[in-house]
Amino acid sequence: MDMNNPKKALQAKEKGNEAFKAGDYYAAIGHYTTAILNNRKDATFPLNRAAAYLKLGKNQDAERDCTTVLELSKSNLKALFRRGQARVGIEKYDAAKEDFEAIIKADPANDATKLELQKLREVMEKLDASKSARAQILTPAPGEPNTVRRRVPIAIVDDIPVSEDLLKPVSTRPLNPSDLPSPTPLQSSTPRTPEPRKLEAKKAEVATASQPPRKPASFKEAKQARDSIKPSRMGGGIFRPTGKHTVFTHVGPSVDDSPKPTMSLFDFSRAMHSLSTASDKWQLLLDNIPPSTLPQLFKTSLEPPLLVSMFEMFQSIEAQSSEVTEQIRQYLDVFVQVPRLSTIILFLTKAEKELIRGVCEKCGAREAGSFWASV
Repeated sequence: MDMNNPKKALQAKEKGNEAFKAGDYYAAIGHYTTAILNNRKDATFPLNRAAAYLKLGKNQDAERDCTTVLELSKSNLKALFRRGQARVGIEKYDAAKEDFEAIIKADPANDATKLELQKLREVMEKLDASKSARAQILTPAPGEPNTVRRRVPIAIVDDIPVSEDLLKPVSTRPLNPSDLPSPTPLQSSTPRTPEPRKLEAKKAEVATASQPPRKPASFKEAKQARDSIKPSRMGGGIFRPTGKHTVFTHVGPSVDDSPKPTMSLFDFSRAMHSLSTASDKWQLLLDNIPPSTLPQLFKTSLEPPLLVSMFEMFQSIEAQSSEVTEQIRQYLDVFVQVPRLSTIILFLTKAEKELIRGVCEKCGAREAGSFWASV
């Protein structure tokens, strides 16, 4: 936006010069920009801003400002010098060389430009030397194979000729019955008579197994017989087949014995929105949702509208009696165990948070260090 206020532009330029001398180049750029906006025809303003850009290493911005200066004043040697410095910074060496040579052509006695040009030539010579050395590494010596990888086109052939030998059937067994080997004569199938000793031992074993166990004659003999029997590994240690283990005992009520809500969250939410009075909503909560079941009812599905609706109900009925206030306090104590409760409160409005704070204060739940005290 061109405001065209030369007087304001000069004032901004003076402020920019003071900031530049103090080393505050960012502030100087701001003041010079104000000067440019108020007078775009004065080449001094972008020239000074280019100097500040060079101090901060913003070479592309400095090159742009110097080009603007040269469009306003073609013979501005300072703009050529600063643009040459900026182009060296962004590695436009050929263009920078042209700027420096143009300055020397116009002012052969400019020693600062000669020094910059000499430095630039040294940089360009080193760059050329590194390029030639790299080319020598990649170029093979005479008589040596060229190891540089080249792209070779690959022809894709669709129709591959198939040899007729590949289509002949091959079998690992002879197909002609005459090629089969002659069968090996079988051994005689006459059963062998078992040896007499083995037969007698077998009969004795069967007879011993069929006899009833002999009753031990004494306690010592019974103990020896019991110790000689291999103990069973089943049921040993602390684990029993019956489930009655010797170490792990359960203390307190089981999980199945804990109270559970008689309604699902969907049914409870729908019923709360269908009832019109706070007393009916309170009775619905007492009959179906004991305080200890709140975390199990909501889990991670509690939404801000339902939370606000419950606290509006608490606010309407808390003054009925001290017993009701105590029951509300029980619900508030368990409410803090509901997952994501702190996140849900972040999405409440200022009025809704005031509602929660008021209910908690009247029920005595905003004690120091408690969750509700931080709401």
